[in-house]
Amino acid sequence: MQVCFFEDEALSRFHPLTLTRPMDELRCGVLTLREKWLNHLETDRFTRADRKPITDYYPVNPQPDTEDVIWINSRCLPDTELAKKIRGLRDGQVIEVGGVSVAARTSTKDIRHTPDFTTLRKKQTDAGTLLTGAPDLFLKNGEQIAEDLRWMNSQRSSSASISSHAILEEPDRIFLEAGARIGPSAVIDASGGPVVIQEGAEVMASSFVQGPAVIGPGSVVKAGTRMYKECTIGPVCKVGGELSNVIMQGYSNKAHDGYLGNSIIGEWCNLGADTTSSNLKNNYSLIHLRDWKTGENFNTGLQFCGTIMGDHTKTSINTMLNTGSQFGVSCNIIAGKFPPTFLPSFSWVGVDQVYVYRVEKALETARRIMQRRNIELTPDYENMLRQIFEQRE
Repeated sequence: MQVCFFEDEALSRFHPLTLTRPMDELRCGVLTLREKWLNHLETDRFTRADRKPITDYYPVNPQPDTEDVIWINSRCLPDTELAKKIRGLRDGQVIEVGGVSVAARTSTKDIRHTPDFTTLRKKQTDAGTLLTGAPDLFLKNGEQIAEDLRWMNSQRSSSASISSHAILEEPDRIFLEAGARIGPSAVIDASGGPVVIQEGAEVMASSFVQGPAVIGPGSVVKAGTRMYKECTIGPVCKVGGELSNVIMQGYSNKAHDGYLGNSIIGEWCNLGADTTSSNLKNNYSLIHLRDWKTGENFNTGLQFCGTIMGDHTKTSINTMLNTGSQFGVSCNIIAGKFPPTFLPSFSWVGVDQVYVYRVEKALETARRIMQRRNIELTPDYENMLRQIFEQRE
């Protein structure tokens, strides 16, 4: 069999993160949604239903058409029971959770387009977990860290470096990969959940990291950082200041003081020194977000929600962000006041006005930043950004 990930009508609730990536590439816990599914289904063979220009940059690798296709809804978190049910599917059957198609098996040879699941024989289950929008990623992050570790066979590498003056609370729940480093007076507290410090990552002196937490490959927790539970810092990030229940996809920096909580930050973002994001309203009321597709606000049911930031977005020093902020791709926020809580992609926020960020200038900046990490801004990636610019609202 081959696995094919598909996206459904809820896709826009995961924007702006999914403006620049397939939903299965979203990070929650240690792994991406795709990596979780491939572990549960015990395969490394996958492809994706077509969504241009995303699938131009994120390649799909269809297997020979002699095999059946297992269709997986990318916004579903797997568990052992659901994976077992999927392996037992027959051709023409679909599994639903609460009326939503989460998995199916077909003999179709056209994997570019998601099939009409209403024509298939339905099987109902309450296994698995359907994510309803981007905030669910940080809400589920802590439990997913522990779940992912079941599949990773993690253990402390002999090449990890731990200062004799570091403090490790419940060291058996602290997993260090090759080249990981913990500096003097750093406190790693795994009493509330496991802490994973991945290959080449560093926790500098006098930092505090509370589990469950993940420090991704090549990332740095700067000296004096306070990182509270349920944070996942993706690969090649720098973090400082104060963080709580934050997911950073990768290649982004929050390297200085300032608070960030209950938030998701995309790739290639930079939060200037003393940037602070509110995650709780003064009146303690529930937080509303905007559906990226319809433009309508909806009640998240959450009292805590900070910032959801698309790729390549930057803030200047001393930026203050309101509760429930949503910023698109390639925004540049330099206002001395609170910026709007919703910014379309390619917004340039001045002191008193929001302008359109010229696409050529944005691409020039993106190219320069990616080159610093030896990553090329390819023609397909550039085309993806240009299309986001052309479709900005």
